[in-house]
Amino acid sequence: VEISVRGERDVVRVEVQDHGPGIPAEFRKRIFQKFSQADSSDTRQKGGTGLGLAISKELIERMNGMVGFTSQKDQGARFHFELPLVRGEMLAQAVNADEIPGAPRLLVVEDDPDIARLLALLLNRAGFNADVAATGTVALQKLEQHHYAAITLDLMLPDQSGVSIIRQLRSLPEYECLPIIVVSAYMDDGRLSINGDFAAVDWIDKPIEERRLIEAVQRSLKAQSSQRMRVLHVEDDADLHRIIATLGRDVADFDVASSLAQAQECLVNSRYDLVVLDIGLPDGSGWDLLPVINALQPAPQVIVLSGTELSDAQRQAIYQGLLKSHASTEGLLDTIRQAIKRQKPAAT
Repeated sequence: VEISVRGERDVVRVEVQDHGPGIPAEFRKRIFQKFSQADSSDTRQKGGTGLGLAISKELIERMNGMVGFTSQKDQGARFHFELPLVRGEMLAQAVNADEIPGAPRLLVVEDDPDIARLLALLLNRAGFNADVAATGTVALQKLEQHHYAAITLDLMLPDQSGVSIIRQLRSLPEYECLPIIVVSAYMDDGRLSINGDFAAVDWIDKPIEERRLIEAVQRSLKAQSSQRMRVLHVEDDADLHRIIATLGRDVADFDVASSLAQAQECLVNSRYDLVVLDIGLPDGSGWDLLPVINALQPAPQVIVLSGTELSDAQRQAIYQGLLKSHASTEGLLDTIRQAIKRQKPAAT
């Protein structure tokens, strides 16, 4: 067995090379699982429980590292792990990119300032706004403070591993579909670590190719768009709609109709999962739209905003009714989120 240790930029890499028979191809996907053994027969010559690699992987990832291997038949196997070097100060991330009004905003999670600057500039040139986070902690803080259409993620960060961040985000409902484009020199190790458990994760190897990066971002955003819920907000108060559409953009895409006529046109030409319906409209009552909505297959759910109390019959005809005088913006958004959870995305 040969052991080597070397530094690579901000990490230390340890490699262990043996000269045995190698790892069977059919076993490689399971090699880090608990109690996994390439030879589990009663006549096997080697002992062990199949826990060593699983424990090693757990320990290394808890120290914000990555573990992986390469192997060829009859030529042995080379296992390696990398751990980040601890730096006393994080370098400031200064990115000179132009702000594009109304463009999708992406978060670049990368601790190397040169690579972070390159990624941000490439994304900006492709029509995106980009923020940068040099650590996992800062990335999670920024995600709480801003809405991002997608993130690019390095796997080796100073404070936690990119795999850990993926697992944290996918455990939260608001981020379970957030597109994540992993940009890392350790792409194969990352894929092995999550073992295909999470959707909406794309992978790009370093060094970065601009075309592949932009294609991955566009592909991820397109896939996310096809899965998002669509809401028709029938409301003649433009300011109210702007507030609802802005605050609710993490859960759905909002279209607006300021009159019954516009609402009918939208319902004919597009499919919606939910209709938020104001009763007092310039060209009539919102109740007049219910027969049109109920005739759709499938019919979207309806939340009514009314200036007066609703009757029992009116409440039974809709998903939820809210009094304008009592409904806060956050209360309306909570009702929209609850309604959306009951629906599957509409086909476009």
